[in-house]
Amino acid sequence: MAQTTMQRLNAERKTLGLEGIVVFNALMSRLDFENYIQVSQTEIADELEMQRSNVSRAVKRLVALGFIRLGPKVGKSYTYQLHPELAWKGKGKHHFQAREAARAAGWQVIDGGQQSELDL
Repeated sequence: MAQTTMQRLNAERKTLGLEGIVVFNALMSRLDFENYIQVSQTEIADELEMQRSNVSRAVKRLVALGFIRLGPKVGKSYTYQLHPELAWKGKGKHHFQAREAARAAGWQVIDGGQQSELDL
C-alpha cells in the first residue's frame, strides 16, 4: 500500500506543495495503532523548522483531500487518523473493517483537489 500512498502524494503535489508533503511525512512517522497519530502542530513545526501557520495550512489541505481526518482532542491538540486506504498499522483483520467504515462514513481521498476549493 505504500506505493499507492506515494502515487497519491505525487498526484496532489501541486495542491499540497512541498510543505504539505513534508508535513504528511512527519505525520506518517508517528503513525500509531489503528492509524491514529497524536502530535501537536507545534511539535511538527519545531521538528521541521517551519512556521506553525504553514503546518496548520498543510494539515488543512491534507484533511480537505482526505489523506487524514481530525480525531478527538487530547489535551490542547487534536489527534489525526490516516485514511486506511493509504496505509494501515494494526491487526490485519481490522483493516478491512476500517476501510469499510471509512467508505460508509463518506471518507475518501479526493482526486484532483485544487487549492481554490480548499477554503484556505
